[in-house]
Amino acid sequence: MKKTLALIFAAAGCAAAVYGGTAAVAQTEYAEAETRASTQYPDFISELDIGGTQSYAVSDDAFAFSNGRRLYIYEGGTLTAESDESDNSTYVYEGGVMDAPEGRLFAYEHSAAIVNMSFSDDGLLFSDDSSVYLYSEGEVSAASAVIPPVSYPVTNAGLSYFIVDDGVLSVANGTEYRRFEENSYSEIKLIDGSVYAIRDGGLCIIEGGTLATVTVTPIVFRYRDVTQEQTISVGDTATLLKEVSSPRYALVPAGQYMTEVDLSSLDGEYFIVGSDGTVSVESGTYALVLCTTGDADLIAIGNKTYITSSLGGKAEFSTSEAPFAGAQLNYSAGIYSTPYMCEATELIALEPGATVRVIGQITAEEQTAGSALVTNFCRVIYTTGDGTDIEGYIATAFLTMYDFSGEDGEFTAPTLPDDYSEDDVILTVVLVIVIVVLVIAGVAYLAYVSGANRRKKKSGKSGGREYDNDENEEQ
Repeated sequence: MKKTLALIFAAAGCAAAVYGGTAAVAQTEYAEAETRASTQYPDFISELDIGGTQSYAVSDDAFAFSNGRRLYIYEGGTLTAESDESDNSTYVYEGGVMDAPEGRLFAYEHSAAIVNMSFSDDGLLFSDDSSVYLYSEGEVSAASAVIPPVSYPVTNAGLSYFIVDDGVLSVANGTEYRRFEENSYSEIKLIDGSVYAIRDGGLCIIEGGTLATVTVTPIVFRYRDVTQEQTISVGDTATLLKEVSSPRYALVPAGQYMTEVDLSSLDGEYFIVGSDGTVSVESGTYALVLCTTGDADLIAIGNKTYITSSLGGKAEFSTSEAPFAGAQLNYSAGIYSTPYMCEATELIALEPGATVRVIGQITAEEQTAGSALVTNFCRVIYTTGDGTDIEGYIATAFLTMYDFSGEDGEFTAPTLPDDYSEDDVILTVVLVIVIVVLVIAGVAYLAYVSGANRRKKKSGKSGGREYDNDENEEQ
């Protein structure tokens, strides 16, 4: 019982920790909700846009970019070839992460503009107009190393690349050349056999074995942008959480994102993010579905609530008969719209002694949904003083049986055993009467004997006092 109550009280507290990260930089795009009535759960994938790359460096599994004094580092990711909306070829890195403190996009902000950079065995070397520095695992220190200079033209596979006329890319094969005038180019580099350049503020790669086959392909960097969790619209969640229906559960598949939210306050435009923030589910897990709002599901796992993109395959919990027709509360408790105790799902608060009619039960151990249900719940109906019926759920452990027929002075007749007999009842009554008579007689006898003893003692004491007086007179 103590263990059950501990689980219940644990489930009663909605997470209240508020996300404390620093606001993201202006270049980050957010999944803004169109209206308050619409909840949009983000996919948390953003394209890197630093507002114009001025310098860059490339290693085996990382890219570094600068924009003014800010340094950005993108790590990991898988390269794929795609086409944009205009059917132009694009290289896309997906699944990478930004090496940056929580809450911002850039890794480091220098005291002066960063003009050059290159990866080394120790980390990333970068320079301003006067000195060279080393960035390694979030720490910056002065460096004595020299960033290798870039010689022009850049030559690779028989072709030479250089920039002319303030931004025009020119490619030559020794006797002929080809000009790319539609875009603005800067900073051509040969790194590990590939030719890179900045085109219109973004990194691109230049490929081709002949002048006729030279292509310039932009590179897009997509990363997991958890700052989007700060702009998940509450929408009509508060209203939906008060609606009573048959509770459902669903499987949250591995790899799906879900964001812990605090349901104790739904007055703002956006959900308050809990201490877990946004997590990716490691392995499939069952969850209690509290409501569906917009394109998202609000779910409960254990004693925490999350919002996630809409789940498929929702199923109802199996129900069983009520353990009793009527019940009384042993503790202060609420009636909830769903079998999850939280301020947002509470329909009415009741004091100990309140009575409810019980119409069914959901038993945790009977469910195929694993731990989606914390404890057993009864579906009940409570009638208020003005005759309004409120239907919802109360944890079974809070209830004890109550007989409503007694309120009208008409208690329900007891259920008699199969071997019941009137003769047995008469014999029992006679035996009880005999026992009562014997007890009365015994008490009377003891009272008489006790009185007689008191009289004897009184007489003996009186005779002794008279003898003493006579003896004193003779003296």
